[in-house]
Amino acid sequence: MPVSGPVSIDSYGSDTLQVGELRLPTGKGPFPVAVIIHGGCWTKGVATRTYMSPLATSLTAKGVATWNIEYRQLGDKGGGWPGSYNDWANGTDHLRALAQRFPLDISRVIVLGHSAGASAALWVAARGKLPPTSPIRGGDPLRVLAAVAIDGPGDLAGFIGRDSKICG
Repeated sequence: MPVSGPVSIDSYGSDTLQVGELRLPTGKGPFPVAVIIHGGCWTKGVATRTYMSPLATSLTAKGVATWNIEYRQLGDKGGGWPGSYNDWANGTDHLRALAQRFPLDISRVIVLGHSAGASAALWVAARGKLPPTSPIRGGDPLRVLAAVAIDGPGDLAGFIGRDSKICG
């Protein structure tokens, strides 16, 4: 039986944009989890988590719990540097709190992003390698087994110039 919507909308921070949609497959679990990060040129008004909801629903129907997060983007108060990075980090780490209430296997987590969210997914998967003093690392990064980057720039330096054609 496919999941039609989120099981839980949960906050991972105090801002109204620091929320995510948790979807659970049918069954007892514990379920592997895909953290989903939407794109949208990193800019307010281009995309939100609802853009990724069909993918979240499809993955959940295949037996994977999904945590489809919203975050502050450029143009949102606190978005950009370092806010967006902290949101991606805190949103991912919030799986620990969700696992206290829902049957999630947080030893089997991937992060998946589309477009600008693809860059975010790659960063989330690698942030544990940042020095503990980094302002965007977070205290105890949740271990991510894999990152899936869908149609996004993996090399941001190489994206300079092309970004204006794509994002306007």
